Amino acid sequence: MAIYHCSIKIGSRHGRKSSVAAAAYRAGERLKDERTGKVYDYTRKKEVVYSEIMCPDQAPSFFYDRASLWNSVEQVEKQDNAQLYREFELALPRELSTEHQILAARKFFRKRVEEGMVIDWSFHDKKGNPHVHGISPTRALKPDGSWAPKRKQVYVLDENGDRVPIIDPKTGQQKIGAKGRKMWKRQTVEANGWNDTGNAERWREEWAEICNHYLALEKKKERVDHRSYERQGIEQVPTRHEGYAARKIEERGGISEIRQANRLIRKINDLLRRAREVGTELIAEFYQLKEKLKRSVDRAYGQEDSIGDLKPSDEDDRGHGRTAESPAGSGTGSGGTWKQIQGMQKGAGPTAGTGHSGQDGKQQTDQPEQRAYGHEPQTDGGVPDDILMAMREGDQITRQFNEFLKEREQRREQELAERELEEDGPCL
Repeated sequence: MAIYHCSIKIGSRHGRKSSVAAAAYRAGERLKDERTGKVYDYTRKKEVVYSEIMCPDQAPSFFYDRASLWNSVEQVEKQDNAQLYREFELALPRELSTEHQILAARKFFRKRVEEGMVIDWSFHDKKGNPHVHGISPTRALKPDGSWAPKRKQVYVLDENGDRVPIIDPKTGQQKIGAKGRKMWKRQTVEANGWNDTGNAERWREEWAEICNHYLALEKKKERVDHRSYERQGIEQVPTRHEGYAARKIEERGGISEIRQANRLIRKINDLLRRAREVGTELIAEFYQLKEKLKRSVDRAYGQEDSIGDLKPSDEDDRGHGRTAESPAGSGTGSGGTWKQIQGMQKGAGPTAGTGHSGQDGKQQTDQPEQRAYGHEPQTDGGVPDDILMAMREGDQITRQFNEFLKEREQRREQELAERELEEDGPCL
């Protein structure tokens, strides 16, 4: 099944982040941030198979050099919390050839360039998860190639399209400003319109259309849809985007909350599908469970696994990697700290294993420690209680469903035997 994913987010300087660091990570290169003096080295990343910078015609030639482009962004953005770039994260259908995956991404980003954006994008082919990161400065370019302001002043217009005057409350007449000029109401708006609420929907739809174009070109039967299951009229619980941190946690033997939830969601979706196929009276119970599961997942897993769930030695994709000032493994992730607890269930003692006493006299263990989630009561290896309850209900309904199928098959066999007996007539 072809997977659709298109997320759009803003990268800011908040938390001492750098657009140079973000560009270095996504392109797998070594870049120096001239503003801070830090060098970000991601040349060890092996999954970057293609990178490209795309610019409008008026862009200066030095923009095609990655370090020059993003240092120019860092120079023009002055505020400590400045929005530096917009990121497009696109999942590439695995059913497509590498050539068509690259062409699909380039076609999508060419449309953004036509809207005035500068795009720096890279193709990551990572363990069966081909995807693209495209980052674009939040500023547009002036006709001379310099950076344009993010906001501008425009006149406020009435329903007839005429300018609205500023009225002096004392005289009831339009105010007169310097040099005898009449004063009109103005408002501050986004200069380029890229933050308009309808853009995200339009961009997501365009990416689905491009993917489907190349899937059809390769005569693949799979198709993708940017709409939610609910908007498509499909009775199915959507899985959560797992991301880099979730996969890394489980590669290291930990438990990812989001991947745990997705396993449960797939199980419930399979039960829903089977229930619809046989038209069972249990379908109402499945829908109730689906809604309960959706609420539980939204409450417990409203956020993706944080990069802070990884050990500090991990290089993350939030712009914090190994720098010239700090050797690999000395920094911390941007999402928080690495929290660990002994593998204990609620109300139970220490996990089995070789134990010893620490300096504080408390029992310790040589077994690998597990991550503490902190925001939910935990049982059964770190799964929140409400999810465990939904899982138990799912198991119970599974048993009921299987019993129903068994009884249904037995009734069919009995009806078939009776029908054959009626057709053959009584035995003499």
